[in-house]
Amino acid sequence: MRIEGLSLKGIGVFDEVNISFPEVKKKNIAEVHIFTGPNGSGKTTLLHALASVFGPPDVWNKLSLNKLHKRFRVLNPSTPLETSQFSVHFEDTIQAIALGKDGKIQYNKNSKKLEDYCFLANMADTPSSSFDFAAFSYSGYRFIEGQKVNLISAFNENPLNQALEFIKTSSNKSGTYNLNQWIANSISKRSISKEKGNTQHADRYAKTLKILEEIIGEITGNSIQFELSLDPINLYVNTNDTLLDFDMLPDGIRSLIGWIGDLLMRLDGLIWENETPIFERRLLIFLDEIEVHLHPAWQRKVLPVIQKLFVNSQIFLSTHSPFVVNSVDNAWVHSLELQENKKALVKSPLPSKAGNSYANVLSEILLR
Repeated sequence: MRIEGLSLKGIGVFDEVNISFPEVKKKNIAEVHIFTGPNGSGKTTLLHALASVFGPPDVWNKLSLNKLHKRFRVLNPSTPLETSQFSVHFEDTIQAIALGKDGKIQYNKNSKKLEDYCFLANMADTPSSSFDFAAFSYSGYRFIEGQKVNLISAFNENPLNQALEFIKTSSNKSGTYNLNQWIANSISKRSISKEKGNTQHADRYAKTLKILEEIIGEITGNSIQFELSLDPINLYVNTNDTLLDFDMLPDGIRSLIGWIGDLLMRLDGLIWENETPIFERRLLIFLDEIEVHLHPAWQRKVLPVIQKLFVNSQIFLSTHSPFVVNSVDNAWVHSLELQENKKALVKSPLPSKAGNSYANVLSEILLR
């Protein structure tokens, strides 16, 4: 389900735009598309439009938290237009969403594969069917918080519940996906398997969690290890030999754990076609300002790590940071520009250039 283009008409600050997403030719890295531009130029609107096609049939209600429908100008009496619509172009079909005259968002799905995915993704319980692609959305403004955990707690909820909400709400409700509890589960199952002498199971339970620790460590330069105390039961992060509750961690680390950990947790709970390993799966990932809370040195590292980790993914992200734009080769930069009438244009994509001077990035991309 590679996305090739996006068209919008009468939505938010866009009168009418058509955006193409060229492929990245290099193998073994994710395809990355970066949206840059001033505040109010429509970066988030583009991300929400792309993400929404993977949502439930009733986007009007189910994706209302992302406020996509409020960007349709036909709903606004001060900006009446005959139509507000957008379409997402895939390799072999077009997925179109338009606002009908009855005041509801009407779908035109030309892909049974996409329809089947949306049905499975919005089941209440974990689907028994296997997946060969999945879509996820995240914002840098959300970070993990300290919560009460059990030694082990089963998840009955569909791992794709809230997968497309950029800021996901956490819950301690029994059976629902909870990042704190997933970490506690992984540690407990690893310990029990070790005690029983089942090293194969222990390694399996430890693998994804260890990779999360390594990812955060590589980006931040800090030693990171999750630990579970027994009396009382509590979850901590051991960083540079200091044991801290999640609420005491720097906001940048909490943000990274919050969205990267959540993504790994959900992937860990899905049945995948041909038992494809997590980091080889075909994913569509939508990221809104993940540099928030991050030191510039961390901003330079986060995208290259993700690009090399999820090698078969297509990643779309918005950013204000020259450090993010300047951090990767083999990506495409899409610059948005606000005109004097406050309507937005999207310029033709430019190839990213890692190592380009920040002054050039500011003048040629972010401020052009």
